[in-house]
Amino acid sequence: MNKWFKHPIAYFAIGVAIICGLAFLGAALPGFGNMPNGTKNMQIVVVDYDQSTGSKTMTKGLKDNLPFKVKRTDSKLASIKSQLTNRSAALAVVLPKNFIKDVKQQKTPHIKFYVNDSNGMLQNSLNRSIISQIETKIKDNLTSQKTTGMIASLIAPNVAKQVQVRAQKQARNITNPAQLAGMRKLMPKQIQLQVQKQASKMAQRLGGGLIAKTVHINKMPSSYKYQMAPMFLNLGTYLGVMIMTIILTMMFMSARFSMGKVKAYFAYQVTGILASIIVPFFTIGLLRALINFSGTTFWALVGTQMLFVFAAFEFSSIFTFLCGSIPSMIILLPLMAMQVVAGGGILPRVVLNNFYQNISKVTPMYQGITNSFNVLYGGSIDPYIQSLGWIAVVGIICSMLFAWIGYRQKHIGVFASIMQVN
Repeated sequence: MNKWFKHPIAYFAIGVAIICGLAFLGAALPGFGNMPNGTKNMQIVVVDYDQSTGSKTMTKGLKDNLPFKVKRTDSKLASIKSQLTNRSAALAVVLPKNFIKDVKQQKTPHIKFYVNDSNGMLQNSLNRSIISQIETKIKDNLTSQKTTGMIASLIAPNVAKQVQVRAQKQARNITNPAQLAGMRKLMPKQIQLQVQKQASKMAQRLGGGLIAKTVHINKMPSSYKYQMAPMFLNLGTYLGVMIMTIILTMMFMSARFSMGKVKAYFAYQVTGILASIIVPFFTIGLLRALINFSGTTFWALVGTQMLFVFAAFEFSSIFTFLCGSIPSMIILLPLMAMQVVAGGGILPRVVLNNFYQNISKVTPMYQGITNSFNVLYGGSIDPYIQSLGWIAVVGIICSMLFAWIGYRQKHIGVFASIMQVN
């Protein structure tokens, strides 16, 4: 028993448990500190093809009453879809041509919502909530005093004409000049009352008569398995690669004594490349057994995951070579926890504070998760492929530099002795 408690590994194991707990609490929880206020950074695009005073009034009403960035535009639909696909806009609302004309003619107006389903869980949940809020706001706007006044101004000429025609018919039967003068004097008031009555009736009718349609770009199946698949695929792979990197660094630390530093580092990199090729076939193979996607998608996922594994391997190598394998967990675990928050699987990047947004740009997880969303459900992978490539290149340069500058001791250290290579 004494030998057990004298061994440093027993206390090191306790230390690892403490580090894990502190890492996830201290590094992940602050990432949610910007919520729910961070949602105000989400951009809603109102595509106004009507270009009328009434549609502009409604857009201003949305801008004043919704807790999001509301931008009015008359851009082509292809441009709007592109903004949704590249995630620069969260949602688009399309007001069609003749929207206010339909209001004037007492027809039920139509609007369309465009959403990109190829997003994280909170983004898709918020989109559903935003659509409901916008529908309510537009209905309220259509029945507001301002809109009633707008409708009144639109229908006033027709109502005035109708009242005048009726008055002329009545005037034919009146011979008293004083009575005729009194009727003419009351005519403007009658027109005003009639206009207000019809405008209020139309506005009330509109309050329950808005037809809204949601168009889904890059549609995702409704099951939450599909929603969470990209996150768990990349999170599990990243964790496995991180542990693999720590183990291989210990092998390098031992093998350099028997085969030389250059050969040991080369063997280290070759193992990383082999893992990049082999691992995705297992993970994507299981994923295909759990959710449905085509053979073309399978190979596209395998390709993107190969690059993700390699980038995660080289990224982790920076810290394992800097700290000497196992001690790197002090850095790697908090970094992984931060990437869980900043990876895009739960929260969209735009709602995060600047620190976590920057973390998402320089670490592999966001690029990997977003690539998986785009391959499975739709979207461009090019920007994220480039980011993963740069992360891998920087990782190779840094680990090579640390291996060359450091690891000059003549005797095998504690961590190198754990995994000896003779």
